[in-house]
Amino acid sequence: MQLLNQINEKNIRGIVIDVSMVDVIDSYISFVLSETAGMAKAMGCYTVICGIQPQVALTLAQMGVKLKDIFTASSLEDAMDILDRLD
Repeated sequence: MQLLNQINEKNIRGIVIDVSMVDVIDSYISFVLSETAGMAKAMGCYTVICGIQPQVALTLAQMGVKLKDIFTASSLEDAMDILDRLD
C-alpha cells in the first residue's frame, strides 16, 4: 500500500522492482507482484521487474505464472532504459 500511496502522491510514472537477490519467488509473491503492477498501471505507472535469476524464471514458467502488466529486464540499467523509452 505504501508504494501505491507514493505513486499517487508523487505522480510517479514508473517503478522498478529489483529481485536480483531473491532466490525463490513462489505463486503468492508472483501474485502480489502482478496485482501491484496492475494497480500501478491503473494509476498510470509502468512496472519493470529486473534481475530475475534463471532458476527463478524457470520455476515461474513451470508453474505457469504470468507476470501481467510487468515489463522485464535483466539488469537495473536495462530497467531504467525501458522506463525512459516508455515515458
